[in-house]
Amino acid sequence: MKRQREEMEMQKQREEMELQKRREEIALQDRREERELKRLELEAETKKLELSSRASVDVAGPKQSYGGQRPKIPPLHDPSHMDLYLERFERHATAFGWPESEWASCLSNLLKDEALSIFLSLSPAEGSDYQAVKRVLLQRFGCAILCHTLKTARLRIWLL
Repeated sequence: MKRQREEMEMQKQREEMELQKRREEIALQDRREERELKRLELEAETKKLELSSRASVDVAGPKQSYGGQRPKIPPLHDPSHMDLYLERFERHATAFGWPESEWASCLSNLLKDEALSIFLSLSPAEGSDYQAVKRVLLQRFGCAILCHTLKTARLRIWLL
């Protein structure tokens, strides 16, 4: 009887030890899973930050600010119609809601040959100011701002 009691106590101790061991294993596994989850969350957050920083420092420049819409205007081939080309560009930019602060940069992607050379000869401050770029291009290609304004007004009246 005593022997049976001792065996039962030993069996109970073994079971308790096994139970304790299982609890420790489960706790260890929980900690591992928790660390893995935190690692994955940090990784996801890092990727999210990388993507947002890439979007804000995109080499293509201003395209992110206006929904990624790039100009769908053909490049300028005939600078003798610079006034009409700029009017078309302004309408397009306005229709797509581009901020005017980015128009000069977008326009520069569409200029070619002499018009591009003129744009590149401007100082960085002038080159980022659309009104300054427009004034220089119109002056160079024989159409003063007043001429441009009159042509635009006549065109609008004709279209009405």
